[in-house]
Amino acid sequence: MKGFFDEVRANLRSPVLLAAWGFMTAMMALAGPFGSYEQIALPRRLIVWLGLTALAIVLATAVRVVVYSRWQLRDFWRGGTVTSALSVAILAPVLRHMAEVAGDAYLIVPPGLVEIAGFVFCLTMGFCAFRHALETVPPAAARAALPMAPADPALPRLADRLPEGLRAPVLRVSGRDHYVEVATAAGVASLLMRFSDALAELDGVDGLQVHRSHWVAARAVAGGGRDGAKMVLRLTDGGQVPVSRTHLAAVQARGWLDQT
Repeated sequence: MKGFFDEVRANLRSPVLLAAWGFMTAMMALAGPFGSYEQIALPRRLIVWLGLTALAIVLATAVRVVVYSRWQLRDFWRGGTVTSALSVAILAPVLRHMAEVAGDAYLIVPPGLVEIAGFVFCLTMGFCAFRHALETVPPAAARAALPMAPADPALPRLADRLPEGLRAPVLRVSGRDHYVEVATAAGVASLLMRFSDALAELDGVDGLQVHRSHWVAARAVAGGGRDGAKMVLRLTDGGQVPVSRTHLAAVQARGWLDQT
């Protein structure tokens, strides 16, 4: 649970969310949905939507961490849709109750639950699309058209595919369906590519494939041992990866299971 809250806090510290909060607040206050444009003055609408958008962003971020990190639904259509649907289930009843309470004072006809649900779903999908667009690496053709920054000779080719802020020593690579999750010293990103192709672009980084879907760098290993019926490696970031029987001998030869 601590890891979940740490990840949520890390996401909420992103300047992207601060920009999204300001943009969404301004957009909602100026648009005045649900009849609030006629009934509530602009300064009060700003205050109301400042709080509502903050609540929506915190909730959507927490749900997104569960969907993207815990359930591994990292592509936009699956991850965004599930995140939006769960946000609707949690937030729509709360907003409906708030609309009923405020209806007599501010609104001629408070919006119905279906109307609010559609509004929350569209808003959350827009939020997920915004995040996905910023976190997704452009296609190869688009990258070729961009000015190329000098490559860091200490980093493998795989790092060139990552967003600029995440280009750091690679700690772990994991295969997830058609994606690979690349963890570096600066954070985690998902790339649309095959696991085998990602390993080919590590360019001799000291590490080892420990499972059919997991590769770890030597610098990322904190120790290892048995977790129930399976062998695992503990990583310096607090996570762990399984060790398959196929790769167990190679892991033992590196002495990683003997580390404490």
